[in-house]
Amino acid sequence: MKIQLVVAGKLKEPIASLAREYEKRINRFANFEVLELKDNGKYEDALIARVKDAMLILFDEKGDGLSSMEFADFINKNWGNNLIFAIGPGSGFSEEIKSKTEYLISLSHFTLQHDIAALIGSEAIYRAFTIINNHPYHRE
Repeated sequence: MKIQLVVAGKLKEPIASLAREYEKRINRFANFEVLELKDNGKYEDALIARVKDAMLILFDEKGDGLSSMEFADFINKNWGNNLIFAIGPGSGFSEEIKSKTEYLISLSHFTLQHDIAALIGSEAIYRAFTIINNHPYHRE
């Protein structure tokens, strides 16, 4: 299982360091990387080019709101699949790419700046793995 969090644009400090800390933590459980792609109007093309043998999941404010337990269950059910979680550009995802994805998941009903969304997404993925592995990080 390989998991990527693909972000439109470059992560800025200090959030980049925090996201990298979660990247290290997640790698204890699965092969994970945060990948920053240029937000140059061709982000979606670059994203689609990465989706070969992976399931694409978009983090989008209009997606399904999941609890931490539900998100952990989602990852657990898709264990063995390569997963790409994507955070879109400031203009949001096009309807075309939304039609090519299997899941839209909301990190928040708020519109989030891409750095903050990447940090929240990284933490949510880490939390999911701690739930799956009965690690005491998550408390119900």
